[in-house]
Amino acid sequence: MKTTVFLFAFLLTLMSCGQNSKSASSQQDDEGVAAEDTVGYASAKYGATKIVFAETEVDFGSYGIQEERTHSFAFTNGGNAPLVIEKAQTSCSCTVIDYPHEPIMPGKGGEVKITYRARQKRGHFHRNVYIYSNGSEQPVRLIISGEQH
Repeated sequence: MKTTVFLFAFLLTLMSCGQNSKSASSQQDDEGVAAEDTVGYASAKYGATKIVFAETEVDFGSYGIQEERTHSFAFTNGGNAPLVIEKAQTSCSCTVIDYPHEPIMPGKGGEVKITYRARQKRGHFHRNVYIYSNGSEQPVRLIISGEQH
């Protein structure tokens, strides 16, 4: 009798676990993306996706100290899983970075917009911007340079 009760309880637990996992995998977030789709972002880390920039360096040339310069670095997702830019860092607080925070699907693209606004520094500058994504363990380095007079 104890064995039958134990077996019944075990089967009931197993069945309820299957129901919970099915309902959790079909739930959608605020943007309508199913929960099972988001699992791929973490598993894509460092292999199934790749961020490919059309260029990684730009020279703003020579311009006045009160001016600011902006450049958009275009990129594509060269992998077969969603690309997520996790963060972007700069070597200077006078450099402002804007990048997409939503996943980029395979074959699709976006841009990283970098604005340089050093209003009190004359002369040549060279700044690095590091883009961290689930496409590589190492960040991609974007470089801006120019001459302020």
